[in-house]
Amino acid sequence: MNLFGFIVALYMFVLSLTLIKVSAASLGAGIFSLTRDGISGINAFGLGWLSTLITQSSGAAAATLIAFNLAGIIGPIVLLYMIIGTRIGTSITALFTAFLIHAKRRDFRHGFEIGLANLVYAIPIAIIMFLLEFFTGFFHKIGDSLVVFGPLFKHNIIDIIVLPLIDLLSFIPDHLNIIFGVLLLIGSLKYIPKFMINIWGEKYLKKK
Repeated sequence: MNLFGFIVALYMFVLSLTLIKVSAASLGAGIFSLTRDGISGINAFGLGWLSTLITQSSGAAAATLIAFNLAGIIGPIVLLYMIIGTRIGTSITALFTAFLIHAKRRDFRHGFEIGLANLVYAIPIAIIMFLLEFFTGFFHKIGDSLVVFGPLFKHNIIDIIVLPLIDLLSFIPDHLNIIFGVLLLIGSLKYIPKFMINIWGEKYLKKK
């Protein structure tokens, strides 16, 4: 049962990303396009932070932004700043949660320690990445140097698996499909770890 649930959640994860990408591409990059010429790195960082606050998940926010990039809505340089923003956003949000949620003194201390440790780990890395990209374009240059070959496969197996279901949702407006895709993404990211823990837990108990 847990294995079946894991497979379904994993399929929903892939489906949500493809749905966001296809729907965003249908809307057209000309309607809303974020490129280096249209938005500064600082503003892109802030938008990444905001996307984490809205979705309440840095993983969901980052995956959604990458899907927008694949659809041509977000440029590669802007995407990097946004990803850094999602990482800092989720770290600071976790720290704020320790202050805002009423709990026992002991639980507060443990929650604060975890949030602070997460923040101390994330901020130095994010600052280094931000400064490297902002002043030297380090990561963008590496990405350009790696884009040498075309697609390895003519047919994308992921599209083959999920596009038939996406075609069934084509009657829904694209902007609503994007919202639905984000919600589906958040839900799948919530349940995938739970099913994985249950599966590993069962194997561990059987060995005992």
